[in-house]
Amino acid sequence: MGYRHRPGVGPALGKRQQGVAEEIKEIAWKAQHWLHKRYSRLAAAGKDHRKVITAVGRELLGFIWAIGIKAEAAAKQAHGSLNRDNTKTKAKDHSADEQHHPIRAQSQQ
Repeated sequence: MGYRHRPGVGPALGKRQQGVAEEIKEIAWKAQHWLHKRYSRLAAAGKDHRKVITAVGRELLGFIWAIGIKAEAAAKQAHGSLNRDNTKTKAKDHSADEQHHPIRAQSQQ
């Protein structure tokens, strides 16, 4: 979809957005409106079409970056909670191993 036309969520886009976090959808929707408005202003000012496309593309990159940061933070948060659960389990198993370790058993006596 180009930014020449007014933003909208059609059936194909709606289907692609299923399962996407609301925060990311909000950034994407804000990008659609902003980039459409930017394209329209630059085109109305009589700028060269190639320059308009380049300018809009550069701004699009900023929105992609923002979405990437949000997605990375969500993945780290999910991965961090997974690690915390695994460390608790490993700590229990590790303490059981220490009791049977010959050197550590001697030092504890």
